[in-house]
Amino acid sequence: MVGSKVSVSSSGSAAEARTVQNHALVIELLSDLIRAPLCQTDAAIDRVLSRLGAFCDMDQACLVRLRHKDGSACADTTHAWRSPQNTARTAMGDVLLPQIIDALRTRFVADCDTVIDMLDVSALPATVPEKKLFSAYGIGALLALPMQAGGRCTGFIGFTASSSRQPFDGAEVQLLKTVADAVGNLLARVDAESEIARTRDSLAAARNRLQATLDALPDLILEVDAEGRYRSVHTRDPGQMMLSPEALIGHTDEELMPPDIVALNRQAMAEARLKGRSGPHPFDIDTPRGRRRYVLTVTTRAANKSDEKPGYVFIARDMTEEWRLQRETERLSLIARHMTNLVLIADTEQRIEWVNPAFEARTGWLLEDVRGRHPQEISRGPETDSTTKMRIDTALAALEPVRDEILNYTRDGTPYWVDVQVYPLLGSDGAHVGYVSVETDITERKRQDAALERLAHDANEARARLEMAVEALPDAFAYYDAENHLVLCNQRHRDLYPNAEVSTGARLNDLSESIAGIDAAMTYCLGPQFAGQGAYTKGSIGVNYACLEIGRIPAAAASIARGVWCFGMTAS
Repeated sequence: MVGSKVSVSSSGSAAEARTVQNHALVIELLSDLIRAPLCQTDAAIDRVLSRLGAFCDMDQACLVRLRHKDGSACADTTHAWRSPQNTARTAMGDVLLPQIIDALRTRFVADCDTVIDMLDVSALPATVPEKKLFSAYGIGALLALPMQAGGRCTGFIGFTASSSRQPFDGAEVQLLKTVADAVGNLLARVDAESEIARTRDSLAAARNRLQATLDALPDLILEVDAEGRYRSVHTRDPGQMMLSPEALIGHTDEELMPPDIVALNRQAMAEARLKGRSGPHPFDIDTPRGRRRYVLTVTTRAANKSDEKPGYVFIARDMTEEWRLQRETERLSLIARHMTNLVLIADTEQRIEWVNPAFEARTGWLLEDVRGRHPQEISRGPETDSTTKMRIDTALAALEPVRDEILNYTRDGTPYWVDVQVYPLLGSDGAHVGYVSVETDITERKRQDAALERLAHDANEARARLEMAVEALPDAFAYYDAENHLVLCNQRHRDLYPNAEVSTGARLNDLSESIAGIDAAMTYCLGPQFAGQGAYTKGSIGVNYACLEIGRIPAAAASIARGVWCFGMTAS
C-alpha cells in the first residue's frame, strides 16, 4: 500500500523491502475488493485504479470491459483515473480512445494471459503496428493488464504515461495481473448478482401477472397430484365452492365428492393422461348458490421434481347462465324456424349470422350464401326508397329499434314489400351483441292498397263528371240517400227552395216549402204509388248500394219508368 510502513531487517536488501511492500499493497487492494459491498463496487475499483496508477508511476488509468450486446462484441470504458500530480494531458483525455481500445482488444482476444508492457513507445521498432498510433496521441509508456473471469478475457486495465518509465520485474507484473483478475472477478460477480436480481424481478413480475390473470378468471382452478390429491386451489369467488379450499387440500375426490363427480374426475384424468387434455365435460352440482352447471377441462401438469409423477390441473367454469341462455336461444330458434315471418340475425357489424327457412323460401337466398354478408347487399334494389333506407340505417347505427315499410328484392330480382322491425340485441351484461330483424311480407296488401287507390281516383273522377252533368241538366235534380240526406243536386234544385238551406247533408223533410209540389214532382217522376198521403214518403229503388259505382247511377235511374231526376237508394 502506498504510504504503508513495512519494517525489514537492516541486513535485508532494498529489493526484498520493495517485494514486501508490493505484496502488502496487493493484499490490501484485494482485501478492499473482497470486502466492498456490491453497491460500493465502483468506489472500490476507483480506489484500486488510483493506487495502482500511483504505484506504477503512471499519468492515467482506465478500465475497459469487453462484452457482447445484441449479438456483437463491444468495449466500454467504465472507470477512469488521472494523476492529480501530473499536469500533462495527452490527447486521449480521461479515457482511452476507441482506436487504442480496438488495438488492445485485438491483442487480448488473441492472448488473454500476456500483459502488454511498453516502457518506451518511441523505442519500439517501426514494425510494431501500435507505435504510430500511440505516438500520435502523446503516449510515451503503456501498461495493459488483462482481466480474466470464468476462463476468458472480460476486459483490461490500461495505464499510460506521457514519458517512458522504469521496467517491472516478473513478480511485480504477476502481482499487478492478480489485482486485475480480482477486479475482473468482482465485476463478473456484480454482473451475476445483477442478472439474478433482474431474473428475480422478472419472475416476480411474471408471478404478479399470472396472479392478476388468475384473479381475473371466473374459473375454479385446482391442482392435483398423480393420485388425485388436491394440492392447490384458486378462485376469485370462494362462494361458488361446495367446500372451502382448506377442506380440499390434501384430500381426494373419493373422500369428499359425490360418486358421480368422482367418476367424472377420474375418467377425465385417465383421458388427460393419454391425450394430454380432456374435456370440456358438462356436469351439474349443488353449491351454496343452488344447483349450478359447470364445464370441466383437465390437463396434465409436468412434475416439479424428477422423481415425481405428472399431476393434473382441473379447470371448472360456471356456465349456468350461458347454458340457460343457450336453451332459451334454442327454443327461440325453434320458434323462429317455424315462423312465417322472415327472421334474420346479424352481428354487431350487421353481418348476417342466421336466417330462418321462411327467409330462404321468400328471398331465394340460403343461409350458407348470405352468412357474413350485410342484409343491404342482398335485399335492396333500384326502386328501394333512399329516405327509408337512410332512416333504417340511422336507427341501427344509434342502436335504436326501428319499424318501417320498405321495398326489397329477391335473389332473382323480384321486388316485394315488407313491414320490417329491427331490434338491437343486448347481452346479459347490457353489451351490444347484434341485431334481429323480423319482416312481414305485405306485398299483397300493397297491391290491394294500390287497387283501392285507383278505385278511389276513378270514383272521384266519375263524381266530378256526374256533378258537371247534373249542373248541365235543364231541370232541377237532387239525389238523397236512404236517410233522406242530400247527396247531390244542381243549382236549379236549390232555386226551388230559396228560403231553405239546400246543401249536402240537408234532410229532405227540412224543406218546408210546397210539399204538394214535391208530391206532384214525385208522381211525375216515379208514378202515383210514391205520392204521400198527408206527408211526403220516399220510395226506394232496389239497388245494392255497397256494390253500386257512382258512374252507374244514370243507367240505374234510366231503368225506372221515364225521366227520373230524383230518387232514393237503400243499402241492401
